[in-house]
Amino acid sequence: MDYVLESGPETFAAHPVFTYTTSKLQHQLCGDFTLIGKFEGTVVDGDPLAYDAANRQFTADSDDVANLLDQIMDYSVYAEFADWPLATNPTVDTGETQNDIDFGNACEDPFSFSASAQTDPVTDGMYDSVDVLFNLNKFNISPSRCEIIYACTNVVKVGLASASPLTCTDLPFDGIIDGQSSDGVMTFTPT
Repeated sequence: MDYVLESGPETFAAHPVFTYTTSKLQHQLCGDFTLIGKFEGTVVDGDPLAYDAANRQFTADSDDVANLLDQIMDYSVYAEFADWPLATNPTVDTGETQNDIDFGNACEDPFSFSASAQTDPVTDGMYDSVDVLFNLNKFNISPSRCEIIYACTNVVKVGLASASPLTCTDLPFDGIIDGQSSDGVMTFTPT
Protein backbone atom coordinates (compact mmCIF):
# COMPACT_ATOMS: atom_id res chain seq x y z
CA MET A 1 0.00 0.00 0.00
CA ASP A 2 1.05 3.61 -0.57
CA TYR A 3 -0.28 6.38 1.68
CA VAL A 4 0.53 10.09 1.57
CA LEU A 5 0.70 11.48 5.10
CA GLU A 6 -1.71 14.28 6.01
CA SER A 7 -4.05 13.40 3.13
CA GLY A 8 -6.92 12.16 5.30
CA PRO A 9 -8.36 8.65 5.50
CA GLU A 10 -7.77 6.26 2.60
CA THR A 11 -9.39 2.83 2.54
CA PHE A 12 -7.64 0.18 0.48
CA ALA A 13 -9.12 -2.68 -1.50
CA ALA A 14 -10.14 -5.79 0.40
CA HIS A 15 -7.46 -8.42 0.79
CA PRO A 16 -8.18 -12.03 -0.33
CA VAL A 17 -9.94 -14.41 2.04
CA PHE A 18 -8.02 -16.87 4.20
CA THR A 19 -8.63 -20.53 3.46
CA TYR A 20 -7.81 -23.64 5.44
CA THR A 21 -6.98 -26.85 3.60
CA THR A 22 -6.74 -30.23 5.28
CA SER A 23 -6.27 -33.75 4.01
CA LYS A 24 -8.26 -35.08 6.95
CA LEU A 25 -11.89 -35.46 5.93
CA GLN A 26 -13.30 -35.54 9.45
CA HIS A 27 -12.18 -32.94 11.91
CA GLN A 28 -13.58 -30.37 14.30
CA LEU A 29 -11.52 -27.44 13.01
CA CYS A 30 -14.03 -25.50 11.02
CA GLY A 31 -16.03 -22.31 11.14
CA ASP A 32 -15.22 -18.67 10.77
CA PHE A 33 -11.87 -17.00 11.16
CA THR A 34 -11.09 -14.17 13.53
CA LEU A 35 -9.03 -11.62 11.58
CA ILE A 36 -6.76 -9.11 13.30
CA GLY A 37 -4.93 -6.27 11.57
CA LYS A 38 -1.43 -5.43 12.75
CA PHE A 39 1.09 -2.66 12.10
CA GLU A 40 4.75 -3.43 12.81
CA GLY A 41 3.61 -6.49 14.79
CA THR A 42 1.16 -4.61 17.03
CA VAL A 43 -2.64 -4.70 16.75
CA VAL A 44 -3.75 -1.59 14.84
CA ASP A 45 -5.36 1.26 16.77
CA GLY A 46 -6.44 3.64 14.00
CA ASP A 47 -3.25 5.69 13.57
CA PRO A 48 -1.66 5.09 11.14
CA LEU A 49 -3.84 2.06 10.30
CA ALA A 50 -7.28 0.78 11.17
CA TYR A 51 -8.65 -2.59 10.13
CA ASP A 52 -12.22 -3.62 9.28
CA ALA A 53 -12.31 -7.41 9.60
CA ALA A 54 -15.85 -7.71 8.23
CA ASN A 55 -14.83 -6.10 4.93
CA ARG A 56 -11.16 -7.23 5.06
CA GLN A 57 -9.94 -3.66 4.52
CA PHE A 58 -7.24 -1.45 5.99
CA THR A 59 -7.71 2.30 6.29
CA ALA A 60 -4.65 4.55 6.58
CA ASP A 61 -4.97 7.94 8.28
CA SER A 62 -2.08 9.77 9.90
CA ASP A 63 -0.41 13.15 10.27
CA ASP A 64 2.61 11.66 12.08
CA VAL A 65 5.21 13.21 9.80
CA ALA A 66 7.94 13.06 12.45
CA ASN A 67 7.89 9.25 12.68
CA LEU A 68 6.48 8.01 9.38
CA LEU A 69 7.65 10.38 6.64
CA ASP A 70 9.23 8.43 3.74
CA GLN A 71 9.21 5.20 5.78
CA ILE A 72 8.36 1.75 4.42
CA MET A 73 6.89 -0.32 7.26
CA ASP A 74 5.04 -3.61 7.51
CA TYR A 75 1.44 -4.42 8.18
CA SER A 76 -0.19 -7.83 8.41
CA VAL A 77 -3.41 -9.75 8.87
CA TYR A 78 -3.47 -12.53 11.44
CA ALA A 79 -6.12 -15.26 11.20
CA GLU A 80 -7.23 -17.92 13.65
CA PHE A 81 -10.36 -20.06 14.02
CA ALA A 82 -13.04 -18.15 15.94
CA ASP A 83 -14.14 -21.34 17.71
CA TRP A 84 -10.57 -22.59 18.26
CA PRO A 85 -8.49 -19.58 19.40
CA LEU A 86 -4.78 -20.10 19.89
CA ALA A 87 -4.98 -18.86 23.49
CA THR A 88 -6.99 -21.92 24.54
CA ASN A 89 -5.83 -24.33 21.79
CA PRO A 90 -2.03 -24.07 21.61
CA THR A 91 -1.67 -26.68 18.86
CA VAL A 92 -4.21 -25.20 16.45
CA ASP A 93 -3.02 -23.76 13.14
CA THR A 94 -3.07 -20.01 12.60
CA GLY A 95 -2.06 -17.90 9.65
CA GLU A 96 -0.55 -14.49 9.03
CA THR A 97 0.28 -12.63 5.85
CA GLN A 98 2.45 -9.53 5.73
CA ASN A 99 3.17 -6.73 3.29
CA ASP A 100 4.60 -3.17 3.22
CA ILE A 101 3.04 0.27 3.43
CA ASP A 102 4.99 3.22 2.03
CA PHE A 103 4.31 6.52 3.79
CA GLY A 104 4.83 9.20 1.17
CA ASN A 105 5.70 12.85 1.52
CA ALA A 106 2.86 15.28 0.93
CA CYS A 107 5.38 17.95 -0.04
CA GLU A 108 6.37 15.95 -3.12
CA ASP A 109 2.80 16.28 -4.38
CA PRO A 110 1.18 19.19 -2.49
CA PHE A 111 -2.56 19.10 -1.98
CA SER A 112 -2.90 22.76 -2.83
CA PHE A 113 -0.38 25.20 -4.16
CA SER A 114 -1.09 28.60 -5.64
CA ALA A 115 0.90 31.73 -6.30
CA SER A 116 -0.01 34.89 -4.41
CA ALA A 117 -0.32 38.25 -6.12
CA GLN A 118 2.73 40.35 -5.40
CA THR A 119 2.69 43.95 -4.27
CA ASP A 120 4.87 46.36 -6.21
CA PRO A 121 7.42 48.14 -4.05
CA VAL A 122 6.85 51.79 -3.23
CA THR A 123 8.91 53.78 -5.70
CA ASP A 124 8.40 57.36 -4.50
CA GLY A 125 11.59 59.25 -5.16
CA MET A 126 12.67 56.82 -7.88
CA TYR A 127 16.30 57.28 -8.92
CA ASP A 128 17.20 59.39 -5.87
CA SER A 129 19.46 56.70 -4.34
CA VAL A 130 16.83 55.76 -1.73
CA ASP A 131 16.46 52.01 -1.17
CA VAL A 132 13.45 50.38 -2.77
CA LEU A 133 12.18 47.45 -0.73
CA PHE A 134 10.29 44.46 -2.12
CA ASN A 135 8.58 42.11 0.36
CA LEU A 136 7.43 38.77 -0.97
CA ASN A 137 3.82 37.72 -0.45
CA LYS A 138 4.34 34.02 0.28
CA PHE A 139 2.53 31.47 -1.88
CA ASN A 140 -0.34 29.39 -0.51
CA ILE A 141 0.53 25.75 0.10
CA SER A 142 -1.07 22.96 2.05
CA PRO A 143 0.33 21.40 4.15
CA SER A 144 2.00 24.58 5.35
CA ARG A 145 5.12 22.74 6.59
CA CYS A 146 6.20 22.12 2.98
CA GLU A 147 9.19 24.27 2.10
CA ILE A 148 9.15 26.55 -0.90
CA ILE A 149 12.32 28.13 -2.24
CA TYR A 150 11.70 31.35 -4.13
CA ALA A 151 14.13 32.64 -6.73
CA CYS A 152 14.59 35.45 -9.20
CA THR A 153 14.60 33.92 -12.68
CA ASN A 154 14.71 36.99 -14.91
CA VAL A 155 14.47 40.77 -14.93
CA VAL A 156 12.19 42.48 -17.44
CA LYS A 157 12.44 46.14 -18.35
CA VAL A 158 8.85 47.39 -18.43
CA GLY A 159 7.70 49.74 -21.15
CA LEU A 160 10.91 49.75 -23.16
CA ALA A 161 11.91 47.46 -25.98
CA SER A 162 15.58 47.26 -25.07
CA ALA A 163 17.01 44.59 -22.80
CA SER A 164 17.22 45.24 -19.09
CA PRO A 165 20.65 46.30 -17.84
CA LEU A 166 19.95 44.35 -14.61
CA THR A 167 20.09 40.62 -13.96
CA CYS A 168 18.93 38.55 -11.00
CA THR A 169 22.46 38.58 -9.59
CA ASP A 170 22.21 42.40 -9.39
CA LEU A 171 19.17 42.05 -7.13
CA PRO A 172 20.04 40.09 -3.98
CA PHE A 173 17.00 38.17 -2.77
CA ASP A 174 16.59 35.78 0.16
CA GLY A 175 14.25 33.15 -1.26
CA ILE A 176 14.61 30.65 1.59
CA ILE A 177 11.99 31.24 4.26
CA ASP A 178 13.76 30.09 7.41
CA GLY A 179 12.96 32.70 10.07
CA GLN A 180 15.57 35.31 9.10
CA SER A 181 14.67 39.00 8.91
CA SER A 182 15.79 38.97 5.27
CA ASP A 183 13.30 36.21 4.27
CA GLY A 184 11.50 37.14 1.07
CA VAL A 185 13.10 40.58 0.96
CA MET A 186 14.81 42.23 -2.00
CA THR A 187 16.37 45.65 -1.63
CA PHE A 188 17.83 47.67 -4.45
CA THR A 189 18.92 51.27 -4.83
CA PRO A 190 18.03 52.92 -8.13
CA THR A 191 20.35 55.73 -9.16
